[in-house]
Amino acid sequence: TQTDDFESQWITQSRTERKRPLRGSGITGKNQIITIIDSGLDINNKYFGPTSNSVFDRWDYSQRKVVKYDHSMGDKTEPKGGHGTMCAGAAAGKVAGTDNNANGVAED
Repeated sequence: TQTDDFESQWITQSRTERKRPLRGSGITGKNQIITIIDSGLDINNKYFGPTSNSVFDRWDYSQRKVVKYDHSMGDKTEPKGGHGTMCAGAAAGKVAGTDNNANGVAED
C-alpha cells in the first residue's frame, strides 16, 4: 500500500494548498498516541515501519510509529491499497528520517 497522499496535510489543516499551520506552529504530534479504527494497517509500510510483531501482543514503545495493534477483530493484515493504511498515513505517517510533504499531520 502506498500512502503518498501529498494533499492530506494541507487539506486537513487549512484547505489552502501547501499551507500547514499546525506544523508551522510546532504542533507535530510528538510524544502523543492516537487511535485509528479502520480496515487494518500495513505496519511495515514505509510511513510506519519497520514494526515488530510484538505490537500485536503488547504495548511496545520502542517502535518507531505503531506501538500497539489491537487485532481482536482478526485484521492483522491490510489488503493492498487499504483504506486503514491510507487514513493512518494521513494522520500520523512519516517516512523515517525524511521531511516529506506526504507525511501525516501528526508526523512526529
